[in-house]
Amino acid sequence: MKRLMIGMALLFAVACNKETPEPQPNFPPLEAEMLPGGWPEPVVPNLNGAAAHFNTYIDFSSYWNSVAMNQFQQAGYKFVRMGAPWHDVETIKGVYSFRGNSSYQPGYDMAFQAFFKRGIRPIFCVGFGNTLYGQSQTVPITSEEGLTGFANYCRAMMKKYREYNPIFEIWNEPNLSGFGSYTAEQYVELVRRCREAIYDGWSTGRNTDGLEKPLIIGPVVSNAWASGNMFDRCLDAGLLDVVDGVSYHPYTDLSSAAERRIPENIVNSTAMMKAELVRRGKPDFPIVFTEWGWSTSLPETFETGAIDYEKQAKFHVRMLIMGYYIGININCIYSLDDARNESERGDILAKHYGMFYTTGDNFHKTLVAKPSVAAVTKFTESLRGYAYVERVDMGSDKDWCLVFRNPKTGEAKVAVWTVENEVKKVSPDLKPLLGLSKSVTVEYTDMPVYVPIDGYTPK
Repeated sequence: MKRLMIGMALLFAVACNKETPEPQPNFPPLEAEMLPGGWPEPVVPNLNGAAAHFNTYIDFSSYWNSVAMNQFQQAGYKFVRMGAPWHDVETIKGVYSFRGNSSYQPGYDMAFQAFFKRGIRPIFCVGFGNTLYGQSQTVPITSEEGLTGFANYCRAMMKKYREYNPIFEIWNEPNLSGFGSYTAEQYVELVRRCREAIYDGWSTGRNTDGLEKPLIIGPVVSNAWASGNMFDRCLDAGLLDVVDGVSYHPYTDLSSAAERRIPENIVNSTAMMKAELVRRGKPDFPIVFTEWGWSTSLPETFETGAIDYEKQAKFHVRMLIMGYYIGININCIYSLDDARNESERGDILAKHYGMFYTTGDNFHKTLVAKPSVAAVTKFTESLRGYAYVERVDMGSDKDWCLVFRNPKTGEAKVAVWTVENEVKKVSPDLKPLLGLSKSVTVEYTDMPVYVPIDGYTPK
């Protein structure tokens, strides 16, 4: 009897498996409107994004992470940089799956939809190697079979998710040995092949009249532009003809002095980038930062270049503000989530760049907000709908006062802070500096404060 019962149970399980449909995401579909296409208007918080780790075994679609995901949305993030690696999407030649993936068991589709339904637009970083095509991650794709296979993967991904107006970023840090050590010519050819396939996936089988064409960005290098480096050689090889914006990761050198590792130092390197684009006849060419940030550590390990939670919160706010000041098009914090659990924070320093730390086991990890999330939320709530107008000279290059104005209402505010640590300051009267209708003085520290001003008229 026992054997009979076991047999009947097995038959019942098989029958159920045959009849049970593929599980669907357990949340409502998007509203009728698609996520916006094109480049965002430079109004807070439209430029704000973050890079999300998918190789750290976090289920972004789980109910236990819904609080953190809602916090991410409420903080005003409009973009998420993420990806589904080629080798995990195409495990059988010509077959592309975004569910039940071996390296990401919840399935990429479930995770992607968790962002889409919150109105967060994807920047798909597409890569890497696929052994079906004799291709490893650490070797550039140069064969005809490999280039065709990779382009087909990009086509499939665009076609599946085109309603969400994704931006495609080709590869990740191709200048590094761990990601292929591409030559400039190899990289530009890869982008060229992907561009044709992405356009095909976007347009096939539908009327695209009136739709924004998809955006493609690169070269995704792990440094800023400098004369003669990989970035510069990509420009020489024709990159600007095959991308719609340049993307890169302007991290500061952790071995440099602390005063050089502040968000405000992005000004000089961005100015150099813009000057080079002007020299090449592309003065308004879009610029995207898809990664930059600061890892957190325990106090006794600060000499490595990592910072504490409070300083990370200050830096994250200031780096987002700088995006509006320097006039880039999208500005992504690295990263949404830590790459290792909180219990390892004192041991593995380079893995704790996240706005959320994690606890728990693989695919049951819980995201927990660091102070950065509340600080960015305050920035968004204070300046939502405002655009950067001008910087006020307060007599020191260490002190910042930026004017933001709401183009719809005409209301204006200042964001004020200093780069000096652990000091409290008071601004000069802003009335004569800005022609205001009444006096305004601001008390400030190295965390920005946001103060309304009356009677401001843009120059």
